[in-house]
Amino acid sequence: MARSVRVRAARLAPAASDLVGLGATAALVSDHPRKGQHRFHIACANSAGIAHYTGVMAKGRRDRAAEEDLVARAIVLWLAHACGIAGPSPRSLLDADEHFAEAAVATADAVDQLLAGELDRVTAQPDGQMLLSAPRPLVLMPGSFNPMHAGHVRLARVAEELRQQPLAFEISVTNVDKPPLEGQTVRHRLAQFAWKSPVELTRAPTFLEKSRLFPRATFVIGADTAERLVAPKYYGDDEARMHVALEEIAGSGGSFLVAVRSDGAGRVRALGDIPVPRRYVDLFTEIPEHRFRLDTSSSEIRARGSA
Repeated sequence: MARSVRVRAARLAPAASDLVGLGATAALVSDHPRKGQHRFHIACANSAGIAHYTGVMAKGRRDRAAEEDLVARAIVLWLAHACGIAGPSPRSLLDADEHFAEAAVATADAVDQLLAGELDRVTAQPDGQMLLSAPRPLVLMPGSFNPMHAGHVRLARVAEELRQQPLAFEISVTNVDKPPLEGQTVRHRLAQFAWKSPVELTRAPTFLEKSRLFPRATFVIGADTAERLVAPKYYGDDEARMHVALEEIAGSGGSFLVAVRSDGAGRVRALGDIPVPRRYVDLFTEIPEHRFRLDTSSSEIRARGSA
């Protein structure tokens, strides 16, 4: 619960925010005698990890209102503690003979490990869990998602229908011609997908590297990206290098699902407009324009936002 709250907060807060997630539950005095203990559990999640606190209240010592007040005060004190505010320990709310325990787990941040090159892939689940060895998806939509927009979501759903497989989004934290993303930037972008879709975080900026990480995968792309894939200038003007890359992608079972795309000047590009070498034609499948056409880009949204 605390982890999920922190994920949702990241979706709403500015990118550089230092966030705390808090979850709490309690078993208190009720109208009927309780068989178990009267207790409360509080968890706090922040960038350092997760801390868990448990208090057990003696039966018959307090009425319902008093127990509710004690738990509420404990929550406030632990929230203050998690935010670095000095104050008494919630232990002080309990009597000396009542049980109180705490445990903190410092978690190695998977995003930081990925950025450091210690991992080559991390799967961010919709509920905020970070998995290091999740099953590899067979349909992926790569992108920077800065920001994610409705066009991405619609394209993902169409791709799932066409391939009859669940789709995962993919973000590479490294880039061919730009500095690596910073940790806070990665977390902020991940927050857009909370409770929506899984995201594969990788260190694979090129489709050749992506195909090595995800063999037999279909990559969902726009026609503009497909055009770059078969243009030697994007391989250092080395046509042989382009052929080697495309041959390896084909050999790994990779393929591309291509969406019709219009650019800022109103030009519409489709797979049929791209000079795909004959030997690689089978690598590419066009999404029919009546099913989907991508007319929005993240860069246009950013430009409108800064205007």
